[in-house]
Amino acid sequence: MKQHCAVYQAGGPVYGVGESPEAAETNAQPWLDEDDTPIVRYARTGGQGEVEGQLSCRPCSVALASDVEANGGDVVYAICDGMLCLAAELDEPALTLDLDPDEEASFGPGNPADYGDR
Repeated sequence: MKQHCAVYQAGGPVYGVGESPEAAETNAQPWLDEDDTPIVRYARTGGQGEVEGQLSCRPCSVALASDVEANGGDVVYAICDGMLCLAAELDEPALTLDLDPDEEASFGPGNPADYGDR
């Protein structure tokens, strides 16, 4: 099975996905600022001490990678067994992002010019 990875901001969107940490980071670059903090990479077993706003890269489910590639990074996700997955993949409810429904979001694959301020 192929490994998939995601770059995301803890408590925020998924910025990129790929078949390796390097590919996910490359995919995320158009949506990251030069002055963003470094991306912290986690193995599947690590990363329980994430700080909100921290940029992280960790293994992710195929479903999450596919959803981000198709619809962008504005997804409801959770960490399950050290892996980022869609909240819908869990058996129990997950925390959701508090996004303003009237505000357009454009995260992940798409046009970085549409991104705007974070």
